[in-house]
Amino acid sequence: MREQKGSIIQRSGRWYVTYWEQRNVNGTAERRRVTHYLGEKTTRGKHPSGDIEDECKSFMSIVNASNKAVQPEHVVTIVQFVDTIYMPWVEANKRPSTAHGYRQIWKANLAPHFGGMLLRDYRPSHATRFLTSLAEKGLGLNAVNHTRALMSGIFRHAASLGYIDSNPIQLAKLLVAPAQPKDTPHYTVEEMAAALAVLEDKPQAKAAMALAFIGLRPSEIRGLRQEDVDLDARMLHIRRSVWHDSVSDGGKSKNSARDLALGSEITGILRDYIQAHPSRSGFVLENSASRSLSLDALARDVIRPTFAAAGLVWKSYYGGRRGAETEMNRYTNGNSQVTSHYFGHSKAVADDYYIKPIPEETKIAALALDSALQETIGRLNRGTIN
Repeated sequence: MREQKGSIIQRSGRWYVTYWEQRNVNGTAERRRVTHYLGEKTTRGKHPSGDIEDECKSFMSIVNASNKAVQPEHVVTIVQFVDTIYMPWVEANKRPSTAHGYRQIWKANLAPHFGGMLLRDYRPSHATRFLTSLAEKGLGLNAVNHTRALMSGIFRHAASLGYIDSNPIQLAKLLVAPAQPKDTPHYTVEEMAAALAVLEDKPQAKAAMALAFIGLRPSEIRGLRQEDVDLDARMLHIRRSVWHDSVSDGGKSKNSARDLALGSEITGILRDYIQAHPSRSGFVLENSASRSLSLDALARDVIRPTFAAAGLVWKSYYGGRRGAETEMNRYTNGNSQVTSHYFGHSKAVADDYYIKPIPEETKIAALALDSALQETIGRLNRGTIN
């Protein structure tokens, strides 16, 4: 397209510039007349002020430069790019749970924000104002960071495909500090023992909580198969995760596949459950349709009502994982490097195809947790816990 000066017009007390551009509409480059807001009308005259004319020249220089540098088929709105290019790529290359999280953030915050803005027109200043507004509305630090990360991923993907030259999110900043995340709850050893006691006549729920109390993620509990449980060697092999109906071999990440040492208390709970409930599907915890059990449904229908009746507080399955790590770190003087293998955090303990042996210090900490749980259950049964 030839170089344009644009035409300044007035609408409802505001100045706009109108110009022509080629846009990608359903795969076809079409020439369209568009407008861009320049500023408020602050004078009584019919002609724009010098500031408005300067803003018009500055903006049109960007438009002309973009028209020379960007192919017409790359002139798309951010929403078009995400719906037709980025999200399909995410769903093909990311874990289903990750894609689901992206879609939630996109629908809740980003799609309304981007509106009809072109991909090439988005600037760091836009992101700065938007992210700052989220913090001002009370959105917490983690939520703001997740939103920013998705924005950055979208523009990074666009830049890698040649739609834009750079990622504007990299230069954006928050002008207001978001609210710090609240402390996440965890179960103490006493609460773990009490929970297992009240679930005594609900073996499936008891087995699920026992696995949570030794640090498994909910998706790992769902993915546990009978061949992964070596009761004689007192070992648990974490090799997959299940999210909704999707099975991911290897687990959440390459570090998630790991071997866990079991103490006598948890081994006994698993042995009793597996012997009394032979699996039809191979999953340790399965539903009536011989599929991996929904832990959300188990918590809603069984665990939470049982806890409420006994006066116990439900702190989620992740509360068990956090409690396990908290308690194990007591036996390592807070050395999380020792216990990180047990929870699948560390890059040092696993790679793509090989699972390293459990460090001896980690095994000692895991058995110490089981021993503390066993001793606490004994005191609970004797009525010596207040």
